[in-house]
Amino acid sequence: MRAERFGRGDTIPDAEVPEGAEHLAEWFWSLSSSRQQGMAGPLPLGFAEIQAWIALTGEVVSREEIAILRQMDAGFMTGVEEWRAWRDALRKPAPKTPPKASGRKK
Repeated sequence: MRAERFGRGDTIPDAEVPEGAEHLAEWFWSLSSSRQQGMAGPLPLGFAEIQAWIALTGEVVSREEIAILRQMDAGFMTGVEEWRAWRDALRKPAPKTPPKASGRKK
């Protein structure tokens, strides 16, 4: 796997996948691994990326499955936004306190 070659190990997070939907999880992570990146990180999967992935893999994907993949991606992007907010909160510097007056007059 590409992730293993670059020392990243298994990059697919543990998640409960309903029985019979394992293929959707596999498809989603396959799609997600080649998603475009913007200035602020990963971009949502578009129909063009999904269509290209279908053409390249030869998978037979129903309209309902595409809708589910897009819902999965919306959830993924929500998680990305929550992570960014958490990261940004950690990066904020501590509030500066004004220096204490020495009590001496000039």
